[in-house]
Formats: sequence, structure tokens, C-alpha cells
Amino acid sequence: MSIKTVTNEYLLNLVETYKLTAAAADYARETLLTEPSREVGQHARNNVAGAFCSPSQGITIQYESHTAELAKILRWELDPNVVGYRDQPPMVRIRKADKNGVLRNTTYTPDFVLFFSNDIRVVEVKTESKLRQLADKYPEQWECIAGTWIYLPAEKAFREKGLSHWVCSVDTTQSIETNNLKTLLQASRMTDAVLPRVSKKLLDALDVSAWLSLSNLQAQVPQSSYADIYLMILNKQIFTNLKTQVLTDKESCFVASDPSLLSVRDELTEQAPDVIGSVKTSVVPGKAELERALARLERINSGEQSRHVRRLRKQVVQCDALGKTPLQALIMPRKGNTNHKITEKVRACAREHIQSYYMSSENPKVHAAWTKYKNWSRDKHPDFDPVSLTTYKKFIALESSEAVAYSRGGRRAGNAAAATTSVLDRALTATRPLERCSVDHTKLKFFVKVCESNGLEYVRKPWLSALIDDYSGYLLTFFLTFQDPSKRSVSMLFRNVAREHGRLPEHVHSDRGSDFGSVYYRALAGHYGITSDRSPAGHSRYNSGVEQLNKQLVSAGVKARLSAAELFRAGGGRMATLLHLSD
Repeated sequence: MSIKTVTNEYLLNLVETYKLTAAAADYARETLLTEPSREVGQHARNNVAGAFCSPSQGITIQYESHTAELAKILRWELDPNVVGYRDQPPMVRIRKADKNGVLRNTTYTPDFVLFFSNDIRVVEVKTESKLRQLADKYPEQWECIAGTWIYLPAEKAFREKGLSHWVCSVDTTQSIETNNLKTLLQASRMTDAVLPRVSKKLLDALDVSAWLSLSNLQAQVPQSSYADIYLMILNKQIFTNLKTQVLTDKESCFVASDPSLLSVRDELTEQAPDVIGSVKTSVVPGKAELERALARLERINSGEQSRHVRRLRKQVVQCDALGKTPLQALIMPRKGNTNHKITEKVRACAREHIQSYYMSSENPKVHAAWTKYKNWSRDKHPDFDPVSLTTYKKFIALESSEAVAYSRGGRRAGNAAAATTSVLDRALTATRPLERCSVDHTKLKFFVKVCESNGLEYVRKPWLSALIDDYSGYLLTFFLTFQDPSKRSVSMLFRNVAREHGRLPEHVHSDRGSDFGSVYYRALAGHYGITSDRSPAGHSRYNSGVEQLNKQLVSAGVKARLSAAELFRAGGGRMATLLHLSD
């Protein structure tokens, strides 16, 4: 299967065949003849925005989230019903209520426009969880009717133009399928077609066995490659379960010549239970609580007829009607005295002081903040004593750790203290070499002697540019220079990785450095078909692979003094050499 390739001219001619109103046809033509109406990711806080190099469209397509929009893009690339698509079409005027409930005119930019053989759709992509949040917050704007989401202000605006607006819901639990589609798309880029004799031998091997793992199938046909097998899966000559089987896990991914045979295998194989969702640690009982519940259950099973046991049996029966097990019914945490000993006025004043003073850019120590609170509280409630230092710390712990860090240290500190993303909402990590790499620059803490003149030594700190493979954590290549990061540093990284490894990475992730947002960098990535994205501002955890290397280098030492010749000779080796020289 070769990936379909369409041009703007083809889509413009296709628009003329649609039965569109004049306004709808003008909107479609403007989408095709103009640049995207905005650049995505400018105000991204928790989402990774980037640009996907589309082989079917011959251009780069922007996406605002790699778990939502990029997941849809990969599906559209392999969907035979989708002829073309464009991101960030022209904005339109819509009318919706503001936060005060007042109807106002505003602008709205859809995510995509999809071109089918006989239809056109304007698309908004959102995750299912995000759509539920929006529906709870703005019920007059977002509705779900028979499983179909509708954004009423946009739907009305595009209906007046004669276009249909489609809210596309994305289930983030389909990360395995998304990663498999990425693998199949890469295989189609690398292999145009499977040789007939090779495909015949692969099918013959599957005729002998009902199903085979990818490694066993390739071993039985040595002249084949895994790219051949992936391409046959893409062409639906052989089948696998793309939703549950990871294609790059060759030992445990099974294929068959008939999809019904895979269903039989799934029935015969013990399956892991479905993951219902994330569970907070606060709802998991402690060890002591479980031990007490087991002791109560043992008393019930022993046949004891005391008054206490009769009450326990009654509680088990009541909880059984609610679907709880006997052990769940008997978990009764000790609450103690739940009445507050601190008056509500004292409690409110302590919280107010924490939010106004401790959670401020002054960043005071806890003890200093508590000392100031004691003096401040005498005016607020002279009839009551202030809370103790221990209680003051407990009230601080009740505040959101992210809000406290943000107030005291700014956005970067707040992001560092934020809770991690739920495992169910994460994209699958890289499953093969050079699938996804991280790039960054850091100024080394080495004082390098550049030259000597009139008895004086002139030193500088060099810049290190590094490219890390996310799959293996291996340092693919690096580049040393005394100049500030620029397009030269980036181009040398790509040149070095091509020379050392014989190919370029498929996907490169970076921070929001200016050189990674330059026209040169985007053109370079687009020319070589490399998908590029950037972390949200102040979120170093999204680029953790290369950031860990930077941290190692910073903590390795700041007192090393080398000559420029020694430094660049060290650059010919691996990074371990540089770390050794910094000791």
C-alpha cells in the first residue's frame, strides 16, 4: 500500500464537485489557499504541540496535543475515506456567553477541515475527559446527544455557512493503537511494496500455523523483514489486534491470515483484567485497617453470637446490597473525635495569612511566616490564641502543592510540583530506536582556555548540543561550540546523527528555545520528514531524557580547566569522557 498523495490543486478541483453554498465554497478555498490562521502551542500549559510531516498531504500539519490531535492525524493518514485535511482554517465569528453569562461576539478557530470524496467537514478535536469538563462548566454550549458531542455556538455559525461542524472525541486509552499506526506509517515510508515471493512465503507459513508471533514468522521466512510484515498488516493481507498488541514487541505480538483466528486465540489465552481507572491512595485502606477488618471477618465466620458480631453481620448484609464484598463492608477506619478544637475564625485567619503571605513571591521560611502570623493574629482575634507552628504547617499542607509552589517560585516551580498525568491518559513511550528523540543545549561548567596573550589566559565556557534516543536513553550524538545555540548547532546535530547511525530520527522533541522555533529548524525538519514538537513553557519534565544529561553535567563540577584542544579531542569520544574530565 502506497500512501496517497494529494495536492492543493487536486483538493481545489474536488471542492468544485461538492454541492456547497457560495459561503461554504469560499471558506474551503480560503483554507486551501492561505497559511494556517494561527500558530498552535503559544499558550500551551500541559499539552505538547508540534508539527507532523504528512506524507499524504506533502506539507506539515500542526497539532496542539500529541494524545488527541496527533492521534487523529495518524488515523486520517491511513483512512481511505479521507482525501485531505488542513489545520487551523480561517476563524469565524460566533456568539457565546462569557463567564458572567452575557452573550458576546467572539472569534473561533476550528482545529481541522477534512476533505472527503463528496463532502467536507470542519472538525474540533477534544479528549473525552476534556469534553465532559467543558459540558459541566458550560452546559449551554456543549451537549452530548446519543454519544455525539456538539459545540452549539460553532455548530450554528458553520450551519449558516452551509458547513457541518464535527466535534471529534478521542479516547486517550487507545495509546497502543496510536503507536501501532505510527509504526505502520513509518513502514510504508520505508518500503514501497513487498516482493510477491516474500509475501507468498509469509502467507504459506501462516497457513501451516493458526497464528505466529512476529519473531517466529520472520524466522521462518529469513528473506523477509519486519517492515514487510508491517506493510502486509497495513494492506490487510495478514491481521493482528492493533488495539491490544504492540507491533514492536515482536515476541508477544501475534498475527494470523484470518482475523477470526485471533479471536480464538484471545479466548484461549488468559487476559489481564481491564483497567477501570486511576484510584487515589486516599481510598486505599491502610495495613492496620485491613488487619482489623480481617479480624472482624474471622469472628463472623467463627459462629460467634455476641451483640457486636450480630451488628457486623447486619452491616455485611446491607453492604452486599450495594455490591460490596464482606471485607469491604468491615473496613471501618477509626475517626476519633472529629470535632474541631480550633474555632472557625482562628482557622480562617490562619488560612488567610498562609495564602496572602506564605504563598507570595517573598518566599518566606515556614518559621518566619508563622512568627509574622502570631503578631498579625493579635489584631485579628485578640480573644483567641494563634495556632501552633505544627498546626500552621498542617494548614500549609492542606493547600494545593502546585498552587503553593507557583505562588512562591513562579510557573516553573508550580509545574515541577504539579501532579503527574494519569497513566491512562499518557501516550505510549518510544518502542523502537530513533522513533522519538530529545534535543537540548546546555552551557558546560568547564573553563576552557581559548588562547594566551601577554601572559594572560583567556577562557570561555562551551555550549553542548545533545540528541538523546528516548527508547534506549543512548546519547546518539553531540556537538560542541563556543558560540550560542543557533541553526548551525542544530544542523550539525542532524548531520552527525545521519553520519554515525545512517538515518535520521522520526520524531524530535525539544524545549521552547528560540532556535527550535525558528523558520530554519521547521524547514529542516519538514524537508526530511521529521515530526517536531515542543514542551509547554517551564515544563522540563516533558524533555526529561536530555534534561537529566544536562543535570549530570552541571553537577559534575565547575572547577575543571581545559585547553580548547583537549576539549575538542574529548568531543571525539562519548559523553562519559567529558564527564570524566569534569571530575
